[in-house]
Amino acid sequence: MVLILPLLKYMIPLALVYVGEYFINQGLTALIFFDCSHGFSLSRSSQYRWYQVIYQFGVFVSRSSVNVIQLPFWALVLLPVLQLANAGFFLAESIFWFVPHIGIIFALILFEGFFGGASYVNTFNTIHKKVKPEVREYSLSVASLGDSCGVVIAGFLSIPLHNYVCRQKMYKRF
Repeated sequence: MVLILPLLKYMIPLALVYVGEYFINQGLTALIFFDCSHGFSLSRSSQYRWYQVIYQFGVFVSRSSVNVIQLPFWALVLLPVLQLANAGFFLAESIFWFVPHIGIIFALILFEGFFGGASYVNTFNTIHKKVKPEVREYSLSVASLGDSCGVVIAGFLSIPLHNYVCRQKMYKRF
């Protein structure tokens, strides 16, 4: 516990970023689709696949950037706010369908990946630099519970929310 408590300031923001990220991925993106004229002529299933490709690209770029850009601690605390705001936007879009074109959703999904990847790599980079070498491996292992817990919480939140939105809309966008 003596080693875990100081890590909570890193684990909690990481967990919150992942709650927002996987809430979007697991519960909301499948509910957001466009007709051909507003969706780059992509089918509904193709749109979802492109959402995942763009998200993974954002994660890849941001996780690869730690040698170029290292975020300060205040940014690690800001990332969950941005990611949860992103999740709120996606929730509103899944209910009200106000975004006029899929390109806007693509851009937001790219940022979702940026936020998640940046939070992950910078959290672990900061822990690696700040923790004593004799407890570094343990600290990094424990800190990984942050993103895992975020994913699990998002999964449990996504199931009833997804079902609720589907029941409300009876899913007839077009």
